[in-house]
Amino acid sequence: MPELGKMEKPSVEKFKDKKRLYLIPLISSQIGLDDKEKEEYEKKLEEYWKQAKKQVENLELKMGKVKNIYHEFVPKEGEEGLKVIENLNRGSFKIVKEMLDRGAKLFAVEDDEVLKETLDWQRCIMIGVESQNAMKIISEAYNKAAKKRNEYVVNKITETIQDGEAGILFALENNQFQFPSNIEVFYIAPPVLDEIHRYLSDTLKKKKS
Repeated sequence: MPELGKMEKPSVEKFKDKKRLYLIPLISSQIGLDDKEKEEYEKKLEEYWKQAKKQVENLELKMGKVKNIYHEFVPKEGEEGLKVIENLNRGSFKIVKEMLDRGAKLFAVEDDEVLKETLDWQRCIMIGVESQNAMKIISEAYNKAAKKRNEYVVNKITETIQDGEAGILFALENNQFQFPSNIEVFYIAPPVLDEIHRYLSDTLKKKKS
C-alpha cells in the first residue's frame, strides 16, 4: 500500500489509469471518559479530521479528484446516506458533504439486512453466554455474516469504481476488507492518529490502576 508523502512523478503516472481508493480510518467518540478527558479527546478528534482532509486534498492534487464516496455502515445513497453519516460521525460527515457539493456521488456500500445480521451477532458475542456450545454457534454465525458483509462491500466498490477513477472509503481501522489487485488503496494516516491511540491507552491504564 503506497505511503503518503513518498510518491514522485513516476509513481503518480503508474497509478493514473488504475482504480484508486483513498481509505480514511473512522475514529469515533469514546464512552467511559469523564468530562475533562472527553474534552481533550474531542480536540484530538477535531485535529485528526483536519489532518485527514488535508492529506486527501494533497492526494487529489497528485492522483485525481474523488468521484465515488463509500462509508462503512451506510446502506443508503445520496442525501439519505448523508443523513445516516451525520448521525454516525460528524468528522467524516463534513468531508463527505463537501465532496457531494462539488459533484461526487455517495454509494450505498452496505446491504442493510446483512449489516443488521452481522451487528446482531456481534452484540451477542459482546454480551456473552454461559454455554460454550451456544457461543460456538454464535461465533460461527457471526463469522459467516461478517464474511458475507465484507465481500459485499468490496464487490460494491469494485463494481462502481472505474479504471482511472478515484474513490474514498471511510472504514474502521480494524476492517477486514480485502481488495483485488486492480484497486490501489492509499491509506490515510494523519500524524495525530498515533497520539490518539496513546492517549486512549494511557487513559485506560490510569482507570484500571
